[in-house]
Amino acid sequence: MIKAIQDFSSSSSNSAIIRRVHHLLLDVGL
Repeated sequence: MIKAIQDFSSSSSNSAIIRRVHHLLLDVGL
């Protein structure tokens, strides 16, 4: 799990992660 997070950080995909989380929040209705 931590290794996956490190891989995301090293690939600078923070914006993509935020966008994915934002979509999840919209699906939940927050």
